[in-house]
Amino acid sequence: GKQDGWIARLDAAGKVLWEKTCGGSARDWLCAVTVVEGGMIAAGTTESKGAGERDGWILRLDETGAIVQDQAVGGAHDEIVHDMARAKDGTVILVGSQKDGLAAAWLAVVSAAGGTVETRRFDSRQAVFNSVAVTLDEGWAMAGEYLKGNSRYGDFWLLKLDQNRKGPPSEK
Repeated sequence: GKQDGWIARLDAAGKVLWEKTCGGSARDWLCAVTVVEGGMIAAGTTESKGAGERDGWILRLDETGAIVQDQAVGGAHDEIVHDMARAKDGTVILVGSQKDGLAAAWLAVVSAAGGTVETRRFDSRQAVFNSVAVTLDEGWAMAGEYLKGNSRYGDFWLLKLDQNRKGPPSEK
């Protein structure tokens, strides 16, 4: 394609065991990877598939590098993934932004079996989630930024969701 994601597996000495490019006919890129039993999971953004011009993208690969799941995640708007985390139960959360006019912070939850459990937009300000982590209580913590009013400079934003994906009472 015009731009493909690239992923490689190295041994303990740093020797490349395998490497591959992944993607379709348009631009596709990877931004996060995690090693799991039997392989790895990679996440990024695709312009080659999905419902919008850009959608979140999740790849599951086995230990030989064979793709066992290649899934676009998102809707009719543009979703751009910035980070990914995986819970003990295998659930994966993708975070980034969704653009429908102004960008809003966005997350998608993908089950261990590969189905999209939910997608959510947070706030209508110019906002983005840049990173995500699983918390000790199996919730999720997202960090990002948003623009305030007509300012060119944003503020830092931290949001914690519990293991049922519920946030603070002020969540919009």
